[in-house]
Amino acid sequence: MIYTSINWKARTVMVQRAFSTIGSIQERKIGLIGLGSIGTVYFTRIAAWLRSNSASIPERWSIDGLVRREVFERAIAPIQKTSHRNIVRFHLEQSDSSESINIDGIPVTLQEHPLDPTTNTDICRILCYDEILKEINSKVDSGMKYDVLVICVKAYDIASVGQRLQACDHLLHKNATIIWVYNGFTDTQLMRQGTKRHSCTNYRAIVSFGAQLKAFGHVEACGMVRTTFFGSIEDTPLAATPTEEDDTIKIILSMLNAAGLPSQLESHQKFKDIVWHKAIINAGINPICSILNRSNNCLMENKWSQKCLGLIVKECLLVAHSENALESIDRKSMIRDINQVTYNTKTNVCSMLADLRKRQRTEIELMNGSVVAKAQIYNIPTPVNQFVLNLIQTLEADSVNRIEKV
Repeated sequence: MIYTSINWKARTVMVQRAFSTIGSIQERKIGLIGLGSIGTVYFTRIAAWLRSNSASIPERWSIDGLVRREVFERAIAPIQKTSHRNIVRFHLEQSDSSESINIDGIPVTLQEHPLDPTTNTDICRILCYDEILKEINSKVDSGMKYDVLVICVKAYDIASVGQRLQACDHLLHKNATIIWVYNGFTDTQLMRQGTKRHSCTNYRAIVSFGAQLKAFGHVEACGMVRTTFFGSIEDTPLAATPTEEDDTIKIILSMLNAAGLPSQLESHQKFKDIVWHKAIINAGINPICSILNRSNNCLMENKWSQKCLGLIVKECLLVAHSENALESIDRKSMIRDINQVTYNTKTNVCSMLADLRKRQRTEIELMNGSVVAKAQIYNIPTPVNQFVLNLIQTLEADSVNRIEKV
């Protein structure tokens, strides 16, 4: 493994201090559902940090990546042909920083049966999601309960994940911490429904870095120096007072910061503004770049794409202001922010275009579609967002082949 960062030791000291302020617990577990691009970044960073620092912290933490049966079988098939050990090596590359932490070859155990005694003690594993649900439900004292569950799935998968959690009584410890990593709007009730019986605390995370999954366990990221913001989705005083967060989220935030993923908990109003800000960025970049079938830099190449962006942003801000969000942000400053993101990620292919190229479902309904739906509540016309919504839906329905362009 290769780690190149002048801040690695400083981050380790920081997380050690966070652990020292919390009571000592023998073993704690993190589960991560969804090893797409963002999920793989989180898994790889945390796994690399745990492998390097597990001996220096008072609690024994481990992390499991939970994947569907078909993903597990695709990942394990080439390994079984060349080795009797089910080990996959995770790689993370950064394309935009000379001081990046490039993680090359972090070993992770692929384990089909969660209770397999030969690998059950490994601190970094990939487990078959379907198997873990079956085995945990059949063995209450299996030691497989998670203290923290990080969920990195597409918006349209949130409901199904919630239903599966609701059906599995023994996946989570009581008072577990759930972190939903998703940029954009969604029904928070869907997030809560699967964890009602566990008295869990639910948080959302809004990420600002970009990532592209090259293959299973191999991801390329950019902009990782930018902070990921966390906010509680619960209707409690905690949502408005980030200084009173629970002990587990303190530890997780310290761990993420130490692992090179800058993270910060925000108040309810500040987080609401962040959600809207990120949602408008996505609503501007994704449909335009997808329709033009180009990487993000196409948004800044001429005045015509900028005019299209301005029309989308104008409608989005009218709705945001009606929801008491981004009240100090005008169209000019919002476009400036979007152009800065575009410049920082100019070689990236946005997630919507990546989905179209794979002929997969996009998140257009949760991006521009959510703006249109919210606008109807306030009788705000949004013809431009409605137009790009319908156009992307047409590309989806026709399974148009988005041939890669420069």
